[in-house]
Amino acid sequence: MRHLRHPAVFAPLLGALASLAAAHCGDDSTGRSRITVDALVRGTDPSLTTSTGWQVTISEARIVLGPLRWYEGAALFGRSRFERLIGVSVAYAHPGHYVAGEALADITTRRVVDLLRPGGTPLPQGNGVTGLAQSAAIELRPAEPALADAASLHGGTLYLRGEATRDGRSVRFDCAPELTHSVQGIPARGDMTTSGRWTITIDLGAWIDRADFSAVADPATPGGVVTITEGQPFNAVTRTAPAASGFSLAWVPAGAGAP
Repeated sequence: MRHLRHPAVFAPLLGALASLAAAHCGDDSTGRSRITVDALVRGTDPSLTTSTGWQVTISEARIVLGPLRWYEGAALFGRSRFERLIGVSVAYAHPGHYVAGEALADITTRRVVDLLRPGGTPLPQGNGVTGLAQSAAIELRPAEPALADAASLHGGTLYLRGEATRDGRSVRFDCAPELTHSVQGIPARGDMTTSGRWTITIDLGAWIDRADFSAVADPATPGGVVTITEGQPFNAVTRTAPAASGFSLAWVPAGAGAP
């Protein structure tokens, strides 16, 4: 092995090893740079007049999220040119065939999120590689008992508490549906070749918009809370909460204000 000490042989070998180390230090096998991913979750529209004519104010809203993943593939749903011209909402647009494409990033740690927390709730930091994101997927399932704040979900994947009023009648309610669903093809456009943060907005009004509280029985104690476990309002929340159209993901470049 004495011949390896000759400078003419040893120097090129060192150079090759250094190049190899550099290639794997900051990039993955495709040449993309490795990045960390930050995300903030918040809820909107906690007070509304529903399509069923009830004035609803949500006083408590929580959900357990994760894992979250971002992809290069286009979103699952969108509006055609004709649908945009006649004003069809994206919530009613016809879904297409979702092709996720290359995975860019993920946040695998699950967290119980208070959707009414002022300023939003930050998620644990994730990891990924640089690229142009177009869509995302979010997994919903009940929280493991050991997860922090799992008890605040009352056994469900999400928990809602509020008051609904119509024609002089008020119903104080709560519900905790157990959902196991992968919400795929959510629109999530972002240039992840630069540093920044995702803001994930969940439309609470959409969850409750189709709920009709007419058949909800009065509580055993006047002014008490009725826990809804079945019937039309429970089904309305259970069917609507996993809809991709209720999730909005916005990319906020570093140094920019919140959207």
